Amino acid sequence: VVGGTGLYIDAVVRSYELLDVPENPQRRAELESKSLEELSDYLVSIKPHMHNKTDLEDKNRVIKAILIEEFSKTEEGMKNREEKNEEVRSWN
Repeated sequence: VVGGTGLYIDAVVRSYELLDVPENPQRRAELESKSLEELSDYLVSIKPHMHNKTDLEDKNRVIKAILIEEFSKTEEGMKNREEKNEEVRSWN
């Protein structure tokens, strides 16, 4: 198993929560004006138990992780998560 295949298998086996996060150009622009260190500190503050520390090494990945985490805490994000969880439960 090479490349992204391992992640795909892991996503199925562990039922990853993959939310449909809408684009937010205004928030992205705000985040892009910050340094990698500021972004990393903020991400750790809103998501202290990160499973993927490599997200802290690349500014674009940190921004994406922040956008996902912020969205997941909105009403729309929680509804999206519940719909995905019901979908997964229906497979069983």
